[in-house]
Formats: sequence, structure tokens, C-alpha cells
Amino acid sequence: MLGTGPLVDRVRDMLVTGGQEPCVVAVPVRGQPGGYISDLSVTGTKTGATLSGYPAKNADVAVRVATGGLVSGGAAMLEISTDGGKTYAAAVPAAAFDAEQATALNDKLLRATITEVHVPKAGRPNVGGHPLCLGCQVYRTGLVGNVVDDVQQSFPVMMAKALGGDGFTTPIDPSEDEIYEWVRRAESYTSIVIGTYNGHLHPQQLEMVKALAQNSGKPVTVVALRNPYDLFPLPESVYTLAAYEYTARSTAAVADVLLGRHAATGRLPIATPEQEAQ
Repeated sequence: MLGTGPLVDRVRDMLVTGGQEPCVVAVPVRGQPGGYISDLSVTGTKTGATLSGYPAKNADVAVRVATGGLVSGGAAMLEISTDGGKTYAAAVPAAAFDAEQATALNDKLLRATITEVHVPKAGRPNVGGHPLCLGCQVYRTGLVGNVVDDVQQSFPVMMAKALGGDGFTTPIDPSEDEIYEWVRRAESYTSIVIGTYNGHLHPQQLEMVKALAQNSGKPVTVVALRNPYDLFPLPESVYTLAAYEYTARSTAAVADVLLGRHAATGRLPIATPEQEAQ
């Protein structure tokens, strides 16, 4: 618990009654009268400011400024007491946050979620040297939804850059004429990679997949960028992956799967129609 005043006292009493062992931590805050925090003396301003002070005696875990120093320079020394202020020991600083390490871990976890949902009898297709990448732009899916900040380009454009092909952003609901045109244009490409985004709610996305799979003569890969339900009503010949999100990092992870650099080891969190029928 961190704080002062009667509300903290009340919450503390409730926890004690429930058999808990709450620990109130005092942090020096200037201008905080009474309670668990003592007044803090501040001299100077901005980077030249120094701190000094001590905590009130009624804190379970107390923190005091043992040596005043620059606020931003880290010269001030803190000491911590775990026995209500009877004895103090030097505070051990928390480990510095390693942004690069955190990003690497996040990418590792993301890659582990990419799920291979359906592999055609012919196996995972080779995208070749010049794939055609299609899909709509990310959009807000509801009043409480948000558009991810790192999506500066559409999935097909990002995927084309990763695979060495051409990427074209299609409408959320492509028309019959637009679908026919993509079937015609697919002739000059080695394969087709399509990203769907709520295709089960916008069935024209899935109609485009079916038309290309049945009439283009090219291997087709479909990536569900949100709900994996998009992948169930597709032809057997279509290789499908679930990425669960429309981001630059998930697109890069999918590209690595298609290029054979990384295996899709994720597990589908829902039952497929075949599993439900059993």
C-alpha cells in the first residue's frame, strides 16, 4: 500500500481483518502533512534542487533521505526501514530498464503466437520471387477499438517489401469487378498472399480469396490479421496462418514464416469446425 490518510487506514484495517499483512510504504513527498509521510525539505530549483527529510514514525516500511543531493543527478541517498523506523539500510536501486532486451522478448513472444491453421495437401507453398500481396488497410473495429500506432503502411505493402513482391491495398469489401481484375492480374506473379481483417464480417474479402484460389492458378496464402474465423470457410488448397493482430511486427513475423526462417508454433485458441463436429 502506498498513501496517507484515513482511507489508507481503513483499507489497511480491512486487509488485517481478512488475514492479510499489509505493508504501508512511505515515500518522501513535499507538502504532505502528517499521515505516513513527513514534510520534505527542498532547496533550490530544477536540476540544482536538493532534498532532505525523514518519514513519519507510523509507517511499516519507511523511506528516508539520508543524504541530500541533486534530484536529477542521483546524488541523493535513500535508506529503507522494514521495522517501523527503528533501523535503516541503504536502498538497493532497481535494475535499469533495458528497452532493447524488452523489445527482443516481446518479438520472441509474438513470433511464438503465429499459428499455422491449415496446410494444404500440397504442403506450405513457396511464395517465389515475385508474390502478389493484397489486403485492406487497418481500420477501427468499434467505438472502443483503437488503431495500432506502428501501422504506417498497409499489410500488403509491408508484406511485399519483406517478400520482394508487389503490394496493393484493397477495399474492406472488394466488388465483383475488383475481384475479377485481381484474378486477371495474378497471372504475372509467383504466388498470392492475402491479409484478411474481419473477413467473416466482410465476406467479400473471403470471396476474393476463393476467386483467386480457384481461378488464378497460383498458390494462395491467407493471413488472418484479427479473428481466425476468417480462415475456416476457405478452399482446401489455401495455406492459412493466424497472426491475431494487424501490426508491423506481426507482419514481419509472418514474412519470416513464409520465407522458412521461422516455424509457426502457435496454437489456435478456438476449435475449428472439424473439431466441433467430432
